[in-house]
Amino acid sequence: MLYDLSHKLEKEYDEQKLVEKEHRESKHYYRSLINHIHEDILVIDRDYRITDVNKTFLITSGRTREEVIGKHCYEISHGYNTPCEDHGEECMLSKVIATGKPQSFWHQHLHTEGW
Repeated sequence: MLYDLSHKLEKEYDEQKLVEKEHRESKHYYRSLINHIHEDILVIDRDYRITDVNKTFLITSGRTREEVIGKHCYEISHGYNTPCEDHGEECMLSKVIATGKPQSFWHQHLHTEGW
């Protein structure tokens, strides 16, 4: 009985290690993929907070990851303290968030130098 339990725990441990390895590899692939695309990429959650960006965005915006991650997209892209709708602008992401379907659109971000 003790052998069976030990064997079962060892098997679960090995499976957990495999899952962790696959997760690390997947994360590395994802980071590699978005960082080699030469377009600005921001990953934004349902609360309009930026959860990830690629290197191209950091270069074109003049910002660091630390300045961007966790901020609302309207803070970084427009310099607003409140959502775009509060400033009479339509939020392009609201349709994506409402429907869960990807959308393509062009957007110009505010650079730290004001252009």
